[in-house]
Amino acid sequence: MKEITIGGVSYPVKSNALTRLHYKKLFGVGIFQDISKMSIANNVQEELRATLKAQGKTKKEIEEAVNNEMLKYTDDILDIAFRFAYVLIYTANPNFMTFEEWLSEESMNKIDFESGWIQEATEYITSTFRG
Repeated sequence: MKEITIGGVSYPVKSNALTRLHYKKLFGVGIFQDISKMSIANNVQEELRATLKAQGKTKKEIEEAVNNEMLKYTDDILDIAFRFAYVLIYTANPNFMTFEEWLSEESMNKIDFESGWIQEATEYITSTFRG
């Protein structure tokens, strides 16, 4: 079974057709709406990088500009990433603690942007529903 490590804790995860139903039931929003929001944020980032590169900006200038622009999307991206990760864990184990209990765990006290779990969870979700 696939695992994703978040905050130093490894969780077995699973994604299938039932994941979409769990997502809607747990979070009151369709998973495709959130996949679309993540895609939009990613496209904004890629387009800005390409524009700035074409303007001859340095890597440092590009990263600073992209980071500043992405601040507008950070809350939504994090909310969606946590929902994606949780629904993957929940699909693998429907007896898992509630979303709120999970977010309250000590291992979740610090958001680790560098570990790659956000991208890993997002790619796993999107690969299930986009082929």
